[in-house]
Amino acid sequence: MHGPFGRQQIEEMVHLVRHQEEAEKSEHPLNRIISIDKNAEGIVVSTTDIHLPRRIGEAVKRAFHGTLDEHFDKGGYFVRVNWTSDT
Repeated sequence: MHGPFGRQQIEEMVHLVRHQEEAEKSEHPLNRIISIDKNAEGIVVSTTDIHLPRRIGEAVKRAFHGTLDEHFDKGGYFVRVNWTSDT
């Protein structure tokens, strides 16, 4: 997740990410977040599967708008979902 965020927005996003993880775990117990790293450019969330990132990205877009891009690896089991703030 990239963009100019305030501290409160980052906390809200992390809460939203964790909420999506809990909802996913109720259906698929092995789908989990590995890490949430905050850096100067934004937040990087690593997960154990390819479905949770999409679910997180869609939830963040619904809540904060912005642009969502999904890139699936055709040869493997990998997805990168990028959400970028419009502001």
